[in-house]
Amino acid sequence: MFRLLLVALLVARLAFVVGYFEHYQGEFWRVVDIRDGGFIAWPGVTAALLLGGWQAWRARGLRKPLGVALAVGVLSWGFGNLAWHAFEQGTRLPELVLRDSRGAPVALQDYVGKPLVINLWATWCPPCRREMPVLAEAQAKEEALTFLFVNQARATAKSSASSRPADWIWRMCCLTAADASASTSAP
Repeated sequence: MFRLLLVALLVARLAFVVGYFEHYQGEFWRVVDIRDGGFIAWPGVTAALLLGGWQAWRARGLRKPLGVALAVGVLSWGFGNLAWHAFEQGTRLPELVLRDSRGAPVALQDYVGKPLVINLWATWCPPCRREMPVLAEAQAKEEALTFLFVNQARATAKSSASSRPADWIWRMCCLTAADASASTSAP
């Protein structure tokens, strides 16, 4: 059984590396660095099923226990996938419209499918203000990534916008008490 698990993990990792080969070129040692979480499950499950089927075909005494173990493994993986997708459904952006520093509406739904960082901050929060230069640097490096800064200020959007340096290039919004109560009722 351990052999099936090992083969499944190796095939799942190799499938990931093949799919994202350009990220491993020049640094082949990173193929064994599994901290990036890179596995594609279905090739690993397929390899385990094929190897298990082959082993069961070769050894009659292993057919029943191996079949039960494979069935339990596939069902566990399937139910785990269903649970993961159910959890993922609950992490969608709420239907919330904020106002930017000019008063224009900013709907979170406009960013669906795009890389987005939402930073909740406040002008009265020293740690929030300290992290702003780091986030500005990240925005400059990652142009494809959108940074949406939502000020949870006691003040208006106009005062939150004036508290930032003029050269920051992100979208500044203000979250009012009405917005906050609306967002808690969103599914």
